[in-house]
Amino acid sequence: MNILIIEDNDILAKSLHATFSSNSFANIVDILTTFESFLYHDSIECYDIVLVDISLWSKRNRQGIDILKRIRKGNIRIPVIVMSSYSEYSSLQEAFTCWANDYIIKPFRNKELQIRIERWFHNYLFTEYYSINKSINYNNVSYCLSQNEFFLNERKINLSKSSKYIFLLFLIHKESLLTSEYLIRKIWGYKENENLNLRIKIMRLKKQLKIYGLDSLICTIHWEGYMLIKK
Repeated sequence: MNILIIEDNDILAKSLHATFSSNSFANIVDILTTFESFLYHDSIECYDIVLVDISLWSKRNRQGIDILKRIRKGNIRIPVIVMSSYSEYSSLQEAFTCWANDYIIKPFRNKELQIRIERWFHNYLFTEYYSINKSINYNNVSYCLSQNEFFLNERKINLSKSSKYIFLLFLIHKESLLTSEYLIRKIWGYKENENLNLRIKIMRLKKQLKIYGLDSLICTIHWEGYMLIKK
């Protein structure tokens, strides 16, 4: 999953970054510290979840709420968790009125926030699966939500952290074209780097899947992108 943390407390931001970067679910963990940096950040849709402090720099202006409003005004349905030192009803009501998905009061345990993030990540991507089976199944391949692991029948498929996220994107959108633009945005976010190479990433994933005879599931659609499809 790709996580955006918007928090001006440097110690807390670094603590959250360290916690989530080491998590098996995490692909990208980015930090913004000001309202202005959010305004110039034009790739919000590459993230799977956003954490925002309700009172960035200014307790009176509640800039975290302004960020939440801007996200929802753009019809972006990414789960947003509001972090706040305020426990009064008015702050809670304001956040949920602006379509926050969750509200957590500081100080909190990082583990508690991690559990909430994983739940919202599941709900965001797998609503139709999570409540019933807690897994996604396709062509004898299954993805277990609680373990963040893939299985072929009942045999665990060993994938690197990066490959696991990419394969998950394919499984979510099985038999649908994933354009190169979409994959690049989800894998690397907004970062610009001449060394980023989507073809190499896909080749590495297919090499890991080849051990299980699954490499042929991912088909190249020339000049357009890639697709997960049964052979």
